[in-house]
Amino acid sequence: MSAFITNLVVEFLPTKDRSKRIRVKEPLKFVRTANNGNKWLWKAVITVPVGEYTDGHSIPWWLRWLLRPLNLIDIETAVLHDYLCRAIRMGIDIDCVCGFPVKMTREEADETYLEAMMSKDTKWWKRELKYFGCRMYTKWVYNGK
Repeated sequence: MSAFITNLVVEFLPTKDRSKRIRVKEPLKFVRTANNGNKWLWKAVITVPVGEYTDGHSIPWWLRWLLRPLNLIDIETAVLHDYLCRAIRMGIDIDCVCGFPVKMTREEADETYLEAMMSKDTKWWKRELKYFGCRMYTKWVYNGK
């Protein structure tokens, strides 16, 4: 079962730049496990480093009344997803404690986000809306990669 194994410790920054509202103060670790048809099981620990910035969930302004960007119940999932997306954009390998650094695709980052939301018991309809938004953004900006 996938889960966050550390608590999120952040600092809220007084800034007008919405892309850098929150800074991670202690490493955030997420254990991701997957089982492929009972044939094999893999496990990775993804660590969001200290100093990573986020704006919370990226929600269009017209949906913020329903899905709050800084929802403290599952903000860890947004921090994790923002880190993965930034690493992908910059061409940086994701440092997973599974024996080697990993190159992730945007689709894998979105799936990790979905899995993280499931681990935080995010309501299914909020989880599906957020995941759908990520996948549509990926198809629109990255041609589905």
